[in-house]
Amino acid sequence: MKWFSFFMLFVMVSASSCQSERATPEQCRIIFNRLLALELAEMGFNDPALEERRQVDFAYRYRKQIVSCAGRKIPPGALKCVRSAKSSESVSHDCLR
Repeated sequence: MKWFSFFMLFVMVSASSCQSERATPEQCRIIFNRLLALELAEMGFNDPALEERRQVDFAYRYRKQIVSCAGRKIPPGALKCVRSAKSSESVSHDCLR
């Protein structure tokens, strides 16, 4: 899952370059969980139990990155966009820039 680590770093760097509000820890968790759900769906995993288990596992594994996300700038409407995004690429390219 090295790609996921790289992807999270990319998202955090993208979010830090914006000129708007600061992300709260809860907003960071929402973005993280949505990205994970989209990535799993894109890989063909559609089991809600697997998604929940993976979210717990990855939240623990990437807890430092999630914590460091808090306080970074995010564009206005980012969470609304993240919640409605259809792909992880859309999250990084459309919602967090």
